[in-house]
Amino acid sequence: MFIAIFAAIFIGMSMAILGSGGAILTVPLLVYVFEQPEKLAIASSLLIVAVIAGFNLLPRLFNKQIDWKLAITFSIFSSLGTKLGVSLAEIAMPWLQMLLFSIITAIAALRLITTELPTAKITINYWKVIISAILIGITTGFVGVGGGFLIVPVLIILANLNLASAVSSSLLIIFINAIYGFSQYQKLVVQLNLDFNWQLIGLISFFGLIGSFFAQPLGARLPAKVVKMSFAYLLLIVSAGILLQTSVSLL
Repeated sequence: MFIAIFAAIFIGMSMAILGSGGAILTVPLLVYVFEQPEKLAIASSLLIVAVIAGFNLLPRLFNKQIDWKLAITFSIFSSLGTKLGVSLAEIAMPWLQMLLFSIITAIAALRLITTELPTAKITINYWKVIISAILIGITTGFVGVGGGFLIVPVLIILANLNLASAVSSSLLIIFINAIYGFSQYQKLVVQLNLDFNWQLIGLISFFGLIGSFFAQPLGARLPAKVVKMSFAYLLLIVSAGILLQTSVSLL
């Protein structure tokens, strides 16, 4: 249980500082530490992420860092992708979901490492944003991530948002995506005769909120480049661990 508490605090800190990293850390925790079935872990993770993202979103609603037009547009089209992703997850083998989870995580990390933070305004190409939103929505539905680790790089690269604005906008998108994704996965959990561990969900959510509470002031003080690179290397470590575990399970 100590592992769950420590991980939950770290997850909350990640969400507060980076606007991402919730599900990408929660899913491996539930699957490999608590040995939950992959689809149940994905569904539980989406609910946990929604709670923590909502908490971190509250103070940002009033700081004018959210690009509302961009975030709402992104949320609408990513929700369409999420529904498709959940439909694909119903017929997918669990190992395939975790393998794709690992690959997507590595790609996101490499993009963060090679992407420079914006220095000048550019014209937003909404078609590229819409296509990215749909693809990230599919990822959310298929492997159960809120998508922040993909959304933040996309908002930086395609919309040229600074890190603070990208993080704030990402939290709004994650909250909407995670709520919608959980509502879709809940039906799948019922079909598979699985039961949610509400005590565990509550525990991780509670300590995640504590981690977020103490990390929010810290996030405003850390240099943006340090935050970006630290998260990128964390993603690479998580990706390698999941890939190794999945490969071993197939032998």
